[in-house]
Amino acid sequence: MRYLRTFALAIGGLLLLASLAAFLLPATTAVERSADVSGTDYDVSAVVSDLRQWPSWSPWLRKDPSAAITFDTTSTGTAVALHWHGSNGESGTIRHIATDPRRAATFSIAFDDFSPMLLTITMHGSATTTRTAIHLVADASYNPVARWFGLFLPDMVTPDFGRALRGIDSIVRLRRRGRLTAAVERDVPSQTGLGIRSTIARAELGSFLAQSYAELHRHCGRANIASNHPPVAIVHRMAEDSIDLTAALFLLHRGRGLGHIRPVTIPAGRILESSFFGPFESIFDAASELARSRGGDSSQASHDVWFAFITDPQSTNDSRQWQTIIRMAQR
Repeated sequence: MRYLRTFALAIGGLLLLASLAAFLLPATTAVERSADVSGTDYDVSAVVSDLRQWPSWSPWLRKDPSAAITFDTTSTGTAVALHWHGSNGESGTIRHIATDPRRAATFSIAFDDFSPMLLTITMHGSATTTRTAIHLVADASYNPVARWFGLFLPDMVTPDFGRALRGIDSIVRLRRRGRLTAAVERDVPSQTGLGIRSTIARAELGSFLAQSYAELHRHCGRANIASNHPPVAIVHRMAEDSIDLTAALFLLHRGRGLGHIRPVTIPAGRILESSFFGPFESIFDAASELARSRGGDSSQASHDVWFAFITDPQSTNDSRQWQTIIRMAQR
């Protein structure tokens, strides 16, 4: 009995010592991991801010595919909280706290009986990629068990953060592919206009088109030339990393060029036409898919194709709604 009492006192002493030592550990633990996601900050924000999309990329929710997931929603259907109850008895809640569009989204995450942790996903975007960071803060306060838990938290969640970032990248890539409508063949009349031709790197496509269309509109305005057609891009030759194309405006009446602004003519003939809804940088992949859909060689998309940009990107940030008409000459 004396040995049992000694053992119990020793265990109690160790627990007391561990409890006291816990207060030498930081009360707050922060973990962060970042990666480049192939999409704009808007694309990333649209994925991470919507709790209904979390099951498609979150490693914590994907660990148990049979978990029951429910949502708390507003009157407009926006999800403000996600609850999950796993088949192994684990449960938790993710609550949406705030979103700063295209910059950050903040959530509260509570696992079982642990205190809620603050999770923030930040976005710093460029034209084609977004540096995305997941930042988790756990506050143990005066809970000694939680302080010891915080000591091991980075090793526990860092691999999950990596999987989460890869999942976000996968979903964003899927959304950015866009949607191609069924193709139709039809005859089109000859069209004339003015254009600016250049060979550019693929990454320069957006800036080249924006600058060229602005210059063409100024020229047409000074010359009092009217256009009731959307701006177009005519592909002459496309290599792996560069494009030879003309940014053009089709005009109601023939216009005179000036300097590097030259007359452009597309002859009458039979074309294959389809509408693509998605980001402009995906239009070349869409053109290749259009060529293959009719049993052709995808290399046809590198020439004899032109794009009409129906949607002004300034009218909506959602690139999934950007409509581009793809027209491909039929030989």
